[in-house]
Amino acid sequence: MYFKVDKSSAYPEEYKIYINEKVHSKINTSIDGSYKVLFARLLGLEYHDFCRFVRSKYNANLHGRQGGYITFTFEKKEEANKFKDNVEKRWKTLIE
Repeated sequence: MYFKVDKSSAYPEEYKIYINEKVHSKINTSIDGSYKVLFARLLGLEYHDFCRFVRSKYNANLHGRQGGYITFTFEKKEEANKFKDNVEKRWKTLIE
């Protein structure tokens, strides 16, 4: 397992996807820039397209539209797990 679903620290009633140490160590040296773009890159999307995708397909809530990277959380753990399963599959296909 490379990703996990847990309560968001910023939005305690919602869920967030976290990366584990294996992913962190792999991308720490091979991806330049913010970790926030990891999921978009795994899915082959530009970040703005990814935000629309995760909101429409997985009912994610988007946060931080004023500047910087938009973050996302899920109200339902089931939706977060569906998304996590999708990126797990992509990680295994593209990185391993």
